[in-house]
Amino acid sequence: MTQEPPHTHLFVLRLWQADAQEDSLEYRGRVQHVLNGETRHFRDWGTLIEFLAIQMERSKDSCNQFDKEADNRPNENQERRD
Repeated sequence: MTQEPPHTHLFVLRLWQADAQEDSLEYRGRVQHVLNGETRHFRDWGTLIEFLAIQMERSKDSCNQFDKEADNRPNENQERRD
């Protein structure tokens, strides 16, 4: 049984504290997927997690499509039928 290598992702994450209201601070941030450049600003962790999940799912779908296309290509060892 062949085990597939794990799909990896690379993100740049910037976090900072900003004044929210009197005497309170909140975290804000910016996350960017390095390979496709898509960026999201956020003020809550849920938005960050949602962005990461979407990016990972898109990548999974792209890999599955690539695998399907690869399955349909003639193998070097197979005889071509032209």
